[in-house]
Amino acid sequence: KELAIKNNFAQYIVLMGQGANKDDTEEMLVKDIYGEYNKAMDKGQSPFIAVKHETILNFTKFGKEQPTVFNIVRDPIDRFVSNYYFCRFGSISMPNYRCRQYPEDKRLMLVDDFFTTGHGKVGMFADTHYVTWLCGYNPLCKQSISKTDASKPAVYSYTKNLIMNDYLVIGVLEEFKKTLSLFEYMMPEIFSGALTTVGSEKVKSAAAAMKTNKKEGLSNSTRFFLERNQFAYDMDLYSFIRAKFHKQYET
Repeated sequence: KELAIKNNFAQYIVLMGQGANKDDTEEMLVKDIYGEYNKAMDKGQSPFIAVKHETILNFTKFGKEQPTVFNIVRDPIDRFVSNYYFCRFGSISMPNYRCRQYPEDKRLMLVDDFFTTGHGKVGMFADTHYVTWLCGYNPLCKQSISKTDASKPAVYSYTKNLIMNDYLVIGVLEEFKKTLSLFEYMMPEIFSGALTTVGSEKVKSAAAAMKTNKKEGLSNSTRFFLERNQFAYDMDLYSFIRAKFHKQYET
């Protein structure tokens, strides 16, 4: 929002999956974004950026020009841990938020205990949905991706191909300053001045308010186990993304 003011571009926040629109389809989202893009162009607002908590869309399938697509990912296990505690304790700005109603003993359970006591299906694959944020709307992406599913390698292989050919760049949260530097170099119309802006008191205050409440760390032994079991495919995908990111940053 701050960069939109600073760099004078149009920004549209896509409210997908809200209320009556919770069953949004790819075509509905494409039409929604393209409609807002046309409105911005009619007003002489350019460039235009649509921000969405969703996966990649195929605009060409519906006769539209494919926009530049980029994303940011974080370590899959860290993301899971953060979401685990967010669902139970909310954030600094929303301390009463709960993903669902938990019995008090389950709500207070540390994430380490969640796995070591068997609640987290240790030794089995628990779907983390990580790949679905990148895979798009291809029917392959919607298939079950349990550890025993023969299509699982194909889902991740397809996603890696998208990462190489359809995403301009995917940043890494753990290397956020490098990510912003790369974004600024590759998309200066949007991200010029990003490093300065993200260091402003206004932005830092907003970011602090979004932090998860009462988050505890994960033991090294549990993380080691998860990297080789529940999160093995996701960690491989994350490493693949980081390899592309580092190559782009270095060149």
